[in-house]
Amino acid sequence: MVTNGRLIDVGQSNNSTRFNCPVGSQMEIINFANENMTLVNSKPCKLKVATLEFRCSACAGNSYSLRRGRAHGFHLVPGFQCLPCPFGANCSRNILAKPNFWGFKEKVSPPTLKFTMCPLGYCSPPNIAKFPEYNDCQGNRTGKMCGECKLSYTETLYSENCRPSTKCKDYWFWPVSFVMSRSWRCTSLSSLLLCPGSSVKSFGLKEANR
Repeated sequence: MVTNGRLIDVGQSNNSTRFNCPVGSQMEIINFANENMTLVNSKPCKLKVATLEFRCSACAGNSYSLRRGRAHGFHLVPGFQCLPCPFGANCSRNILAKPNFWGFKEKVSPPTLKFTMCPLGYCSPPNIAKFPEYNDCQGNRTGKMCGECKLSYTETLYSENCRPSTKCKDYWFWPVSFVMSRSWRCTSLSSLLLCPGSSVKSFGLKEANR
């Protein structure tokens, strides 16, 4: 705050002074000006009082923006725009992905987001404190659409969870899986040969009749 100032230069002539709002907030410049009469050395004196307020406010209603409101000197920088909240997003406090949704930029100017569904148990809304990040992952998942495990973690079979690589010692699984798959193949082939009306048995009857 400046008090008792005769002339204040905020770079209006060359826009050298810049004011920025947080991402997702638009800027408004409010100018109050009035005149007051006072006495200076027993003589009446007219004082011109100007009050400038640079105000930042988030997009109202169900809308969002990935830009920030700005001013150069006393002039607002054009281009800020509040956009409608897309499907799969929560715009109650700017924009965050809803549970099991993942956002990506669809347009550059203005920056526009679109959201798509993630596999169940992969994506989650980020903490509000992380904004302007609008995506996050559950557990120890990472990457685009949370399709990978974090470093030092590995996938878990038939589960969306990632477990520490140090705990991945179930080596017995692969031999058992191999034996079970071979057994399943043999069972399937035997069923095919013994099943009445199958093409294999019909072929054998035709050969016998020749």
